[in-house]
Amino acid sequence: MRLVRRGLRAGYGQIRQADYDVKRWKLIGIGALAVIGIGSMAMG
Repeated sequence: MRLVRRGLRAGYGQIRQADYDVKRWKLIGIGALAVIGIGSMAMG
Protein backbone atom coordinates (compact mmCIF):
# COMPACT_ATOMS: atom_id res chain seq x y z
CA MET A 1 0.00 0.00 0.00
CA ARG A 2 2.82 2.41 0.79
CA LEU A 3 4.47 1.76 -2.57
CA VAL A 4 1.23 2.59 -4.33
CA ARG A 5 0.97 5.87 -2.42
CA ARG A 6 4.55 6.77 -3.28
CA GLY A 7 3.88 6.05 -6.93
CA LEU A 8 0.76 8.19 -6.89
CA ARG A 9 2.58 11.05 -5.20
CA ALA A 10 5.39 10.89 -7.75
CA GLY A 11 2.89 10.86 -10.62
CA TYR A 12 0.92 13.71 -9.12
CA GLY A 13 4.07 15.79 -8.84
CA GLN A 14 4.75 15.34 -12.54
CA ILE A 15 1.19 16.33 -13.39
CA ARG A 16 1.47 19.47 -11.27
CA GLN A 17 4.75 20.37 -12.99
CA ALA A 18 3.17 19.92 -16.43
CA ASP A 19 0.18 22.01 -15.36
CA TYR A 20 2.51 24.75 -14.15
CA ASP A 21 4.42 24.68 -17.45
CA VAL A 22 1.21 24.96 -19.49
CA LYS A 23 0.01 27.92 -17.44
CA ARG A 24 3.40 29.58 -17.80
CA TRP A 25 3.46 29.17 -21.59
CA LYS A 26 -0.11 30.47 -21.86
CA LEU A 27 0.84 33.62 -19.94
CA ILE A 28 3.93 34.10 -22.08
CA GLY A 29 1.84 33.69 -25.24
CA ILE A 30 -0.81 36.14 -24.07
CA GLY A 31 1.90 38.65 -23.18
CA ALA A 32 3.49 38.29 -26.60
CA LEU A 33 0.14 38.85 -28.32
CA ALA A 34 -0.42 41.96 -26.22
CA VAL A 35 2.98 43.36 -27.19
CA ILE A 36 2.30 42.68 -30.88
CA GLY A 37 -1.14 44.28 -30.59
CA ILE A 38 0.23 47.40 -28.93
CA GLY A 39 2.96 47.64 -31.56
CA SER A 40 0.51 47.30 -34.43
CA MET A 41 -1.79 49.94 -32.91
CA ALA A 42 1.17 52.32 -32.61
CA MET A 43 2.05 51.79 -36.27
CA GLY A 44 -1.43 51.91 -37.65
